[in-house]
Amino acid sequence: MEKTNVCDLTYLKTHSPNNPEFLKTMIKMFLEDTPVYVAEMVKCLAAANWIGLQKTAHKIRPSIDLIGMPKDIGIAVKQIEEY
Repeated sequence: MEKTNVCDLTYLKTHSPNNPEFLKTMIKMFLEDTPVYVAEMVKCLAAANWIGLQKTAHKIRPSIDLIGMPKDIGIAVKQIEEY
């Protein structure tokens, strides 16, 4: 099986040079928080709660950028936040 990178931790590593514990903590937080935010966004979308959707997208966006998710994901979240 071929290995595929889902994110690029380069940006995160610039904020934590030589601190693997910080990296672990940030990745753990991302993995724990992201499903909660996505579920909240789905709930807001279903209820046509546009303000809640915008606020949740705003909360998740920095984490997506920090963890180095693919650009199209960051762009989509930014569009949700702005619209």
